[in-house]
Amino acid sequence: MRGCRNISLVGAMLQVCCLVFLLISPASAQNSLEKLLMPGPLSSAHAKFEENCNNCHLAFSKKSQDKLCLGCHKPIQADRTASTGFHGRSPLMTGQNCNNCHTEHQGRDASIVWLGKDTFDHGQTDYPLTGAHRYVDCGDCHVKGKKYSEASSTCFGCHEKTQPHKGNL
Repeated sequence: MRGCRNISLVGAMLQVCCLVFLLISPASAQNSLEKLLMPGPLSSAHAKFEENCNNCHLAFSKKSQDKLCLGCHKPIQADRTASTGFHGRSPLMTGQNCNNCHTEHQGRDASIVWLGKDTFDHGQTDYPLTGAHRYVDCGDCHVKGKKYSEASSTCFGCHEKTQPHKGNL
């Protein structure tokens, strides 16, 4: 007899939960459900979007995710369209979804940029490293905390003070 009361109590609790979800707007109910199913916190760069899953996901539509990514990351979209920059030049990027390389939901401190310092092919960018530039350390041009694409691509961007060619070029 006691087991029947417990089943009845669980049934009543389920009915109350269903009623609460019905009273909440459908979009809010969907977002609440998605938050319960979220696999983990977003990186610090995307943390501000965590409160609304629809910023990066459309329910039941994995194909729409890239459009949402590129809607915010317009320079990447421009590179892909014009075949410039790493995302537009690299054969590795052809037909790839953003989340194949940029995995989210790994926590605030997770890096979502996967570029191997020893294996990265700079020839697939707008600035192939030739001559003495082949031996320059990445950190000499790419400033920590800035996007890789923000590194200067002009001679004077790096050499204005030092002028290694002593004004001959």
